[in-house]
Amino acid sequence: MKKLILIVLVMMLAVSITGCMGKSEVKMGTYHLDGNPELFTYVFLEEGGFQFSRGLALSYRPMGSYEVEGDRLILRAGPEENYTFLIDGDVLVYLEGFGEIIENGSRFIYSETSN
Repeated sequence: MKKLILIVLVMMLAVSITGCMGKSEVKMGTYHLDGNPELFTYVFLEEGGFQFSRGLALSYRPMGSYEVEGDRLILRAGPEENYTFLIDGDVLVYLEGFGEIIENGSRFIYSETSN
């Protein structure tokens, strides 16, 4: 009986620890590329979708759905077109993506300014 109680307690502890290591929070709104005063390079998040502007020179702006996996934000514009960011509070750090137009490590900072 003591073993059963110990096993149940260990399982409850494991479940509670796993629950604390859930998804990061990401704010809805606009994240502008740090150090870019023109504000043409941004990620816009809203419930159910995103828009990713990679600069004024590019007319194509990926749009689609997104998901949060742990501390990663994954933008999905198509079956083979994904963009991955690290969520660091109010900052999104670009990790990798389709076409590699944005430099890895670029920081996108949450802004109250809308596009």
